[in-house]
Amino acid sequence: MSSNHLHPASVERLRELIAEAIGVYRKLGDGIMLAAEYLERDRDRPPLELLEALRAPAGCPRLVTVQVGGACVDVEVTPTGKADPAAEQQVWEHIRTLVDQAAA
Repeated sequence: MSSNHLHPASVERLRELIAEAIGVYRKLGDGIMLAAEYLERDRDRPPLELLEALRAPAGCPRLVTVQVGGACVDVEVTPTGKADPAAEQQVWEHIRTLVDQAAA
């Protein structure tokens, strides 16, 4: 056997290592895609600060600072004293729309 050829067992082990590396690469790629999807979904959800303000005991309006597109925005909300995910989502979308319009 010349020195330019690998032993068949070495070739097989090299194939196994390549297959393992490809598997790790695919898992990393899948993880990155899942993280990106999570971040995108999370961006559409109302921030916790807004939820806490909206769910506070009903009564006096509350000033809350939220981040919209990287900008800190102060908004005044009137608490309802209860959780209402649909209404909270509408408030968040309205805030984002107003900020987007002001930036345009």
